[in-house]
Amino acid sequence: MSRLIGKVFEHVGFHGQYRYIIGDVRNFVSEIGFNDKVSSIIVYKGNHYQLGDKFRFYQHINFRGGYLDLGPGYYRNIHVQPHSFGDKISSADILPYNPQPSINARLRVRIYEHVNYEGQYRDILASESNLNRVGFNDKVSSFRVYAGEDYRHGWVCDFYQHSNYSGGVLQGGGFGPGSAISNIAAAPYSFNDMISSIKIHME
Repeated sequence: MSRLIGKVFEHVGFHGQYRYIIGDVRNFVSEIGFNDKVSSIIVYKGNHYQLGDKFRFYQHINFRGGYLDLGPGYYRNIHVQPHSFGDKISSADILPYNPQPSINARLRVRIYEHVNYEGQYRDILASESNLNRVGFNDKVSSFRVYAGEDYRHGWVCDFYQHSNYSGGVLQGGGFGPGSAISNIAAAPYSFNDMISSIKIHME
C-alpha cells in the first residue's frame, strides 16, 4: 500500500471529476487523462505513512518544472495563495520522509598529537573502538574533554590501550567535561602514544 494517497479534483471545493493517485504519475495526460485540470486536492495517509511524507505535484510531465509540495490534508483551492498552482499540474510523485542523520554528542573529546595540546588533533563525538579509523592510533599525547551539545550529567570517557576498549585504561572512573591532560606520558599516567580506543558512556 502507498505511503500517501492523493485525490485530485477538477474544481475547487472538491467538486467535479476526480482521480486517485497512489504512486508516481509521470504524465497526467496519458496516464490519468487529467492534465492541467487540478483545482483542489485531498492527501490521505496510506498504510505505510511516515511523518514528513509528502506529494510533490509538478508543472510539467516527467517531474519537471515548478512544483507544489503537500502533506496529508485538505486543500480546497490551490488557485489562491499560498499555493497559486491551480490548473498547472502535469505529473506527481511521492517524496518519502528521509530524516537527516543525527548524533547525540554527550561529550566532545579533542585528542592531540603532541603534548600541551599541539600538533594535529581529532574531535571524537561518540565511542570509537579503533582510532585507526580517524588516522590517530597510538598518537595521542594530550587531550581535552568538553560537554557536548547533548551532554547529560554523569557522562564520561575512558581511554584504552588497545582497540575494542581492551587493555589498560588511562584512569579508572573516566574523564568528564573540563578534564584536560597536557601530557599523558607524565606521572601518574605514563600512557603516551598508547591509546587505541575511546569509550564515551554513563559513569
